[in-house]
Amino acid sequence: MDPVEEIKSRIDIVDLLREYMPLQQAGANYRARCPFHQEKTPSFMVSQPKQIWYCFGGCNDGGDIFKFVMKQEGVDFAESLRILAQRAGVQLQHQDPNVSSRKTRILDVLDHAAHAYAASLKKSPRAELARRYTQERGIGELIDDFLLGYSPSDGDVMAQYLLSKKFALQDIIDAGLAVKRERGYGSYDRFRGRLMIPIHDLYGHVVGFGGRILEEKEGSGSKYLNSPQTLAYDKSHIVFGLDRAKQEIRKQGFCILVEGYMDFFAVYQSGMQNVVASSGTALTADQVRIIKRFTTTFLFAFDADAAGGNATVRGIEIALSEGIRVKVIQLPREANGMPLYKDPDECIRKDPQAWRRAVQDAKGFLDFHFERVIVPCSRSRDPYEKQKAVRAFFSVLRIVPERITKDHWIKIVAHTLDISESVLWEEIGSRQDDIAQRAKEQKQPSGVSTPNREEAILSLLVADPTLVDSIRLIIDPEMFSNEVYRSVCAALYKEGSVHHLNGVDRLTMYAEYAYSTLDEQERKRTLSLLAVQMREQALKSRIQELRALMESAERSGDKEAVDKYAQEFSNLVTTGYTIKE
Repeated sequence: MDPVEEIKSRIDIVDLLREYMPLQQAGANYRARCPFHQEKTPSFMVSQPKQIWYCFGGCNDGGDIFKFVMKQEGVDFAESLRILAQRAGVQLQHQDPNVSSRKTRILDVLDHAAHAYAASLKKSPRAELARRYTQERGIGELIDDFLLGYSPSDGDVMAQYLLSKKFALQDIIDAGLAVKRERGYGSYDRFRGRLMIPIHDLYGHVVGFGGRILEEKEGSGSKYLNSPQTLAYDKSHIVFGLDRAKQEIRKQGFCILVEGYMDFFAVYQSGMQNVVASSGTALTADQVRIIKRFTTTFLFAFDADAAGGNATVRGIEIALSEGIRVKVIQLPREANGMPLYKDPDECIRKDPQAWRRAVQDAKGFLDFHFERVIVPCSRSRDPYEKQKAVRAFFSVLRIVPERITKDHWIKIVAHTLDISESVLWEEIGSRQDDIAQRAKEQKQPSGVSTPNREEAILSLLVADPTLVDSIRLIIDPEMFSNEVYRSVCAALYKEGSVHHLNGVDRLTMYAEYAYSTLDEQERKRTLSLLAVQMREQALKSRIQELRALMESAERSGDKEAVDKYAQEFSNLVTTGYTIKE
């Protein structure tokens, strides 16, 4: 069987799309807010019988499971095929031109490298320091599960190994595994003498590596070295560990976010497998939206030195702006406020129960932020200090899109600092401005791209062929603007069915989207109105065309043509339908 058809036979479109968005049943189909553009009214329809989707909103686009993955993940067809083949358990032949692309070659290079690094960690005598490090950090049991490895310290061992496997040097360089020498021929390995931690995409493909130095000495480089940006590794879209955590995140209803690989491994091994890591960089909006597919509750675990203004806080602000419910896991502190543990890894190794309590007691970020910047000023009489505190708190509160949340916190801040609510509304943006903006948003079009009149008529007829007789005398199939629609109308008039025709799936889905809530009489009235409007428009257009033809015939002296066009013109204007000039 063709791999495309085999994958389609194994993956149900509704099951796949539910991993990306909530779907609500709407008649025979499903609907949702489109994941590809912002909208308030759901315009994204999914047909399970047809195994297709269509957005009737700003996208005005649709397709099958492959088109969805291509659009959602920003990949070409070859990569979408690879992603869905892995999900379906279908083995692809790499000589197939459908799966041969520059990116898939890079992914093959990375996969070979990952397994070579893993073999080196297990067998190489020179990897003893790396093996000892995994035992000391308590992650020895995770070596096989996460394909942890070791990169030899020699100059180009990995590059030579991959060249022996018939990979091109340019593909090895493009994968971020080798660096071309500035002088002379050849390359050297990017990762040397490091514990290798494979970085996977959402579907489990190795797309890059994080390398942890084992001996910190002069010239050894930074503690961690990550793969550079490549065709396979887009840092702004990859969330470390999400491929393993996504199902547990959905099950638990929240996601724990930590800052580094070792924190991730510690939390994962503690039994909390709904954890991901930001790898020490600020979360991007794209990463937040990817995690948001699985939950809208994020628990951020601060390191002891992450009290404010760092990458974690920036990530929190992005999450809040995306409507995420953000909580903060606070590690235990001594009576004087000093941290007992520097990070989740140390806390878990020394007092796992304290870590569990910290997760259970996670506090909403706005509560946490309020206690940190507003409460210390609660007894202050210095207006300057109050102003600083309010601005610090509102710098975050402004980001929150929900107006009820803003109103709630403005009341609390006003009471705590003894400031009037009206002054605080002016500080954050006046209540009237807020209301005006809301009204403006409500008046703006929802983004739904309504099909033209021809499509609307055919959608109603496809949905309810019994309505055909009500417009048969009003609309002639030849009035439609293209051959597909003329064929659909003719088939409905002749056979009362169009299931044997191609190109009607969109019409069927639009009928479910737009008219499923109308009863029979409402559908009939809507159809009659549209049909009369279409006929009037068709007549008006033909009359204008005939006028031009008559004028042309008169100029050329063709009396026979003038008489012919004049007779048709007379017949049209006496059809009984009002023609508005």
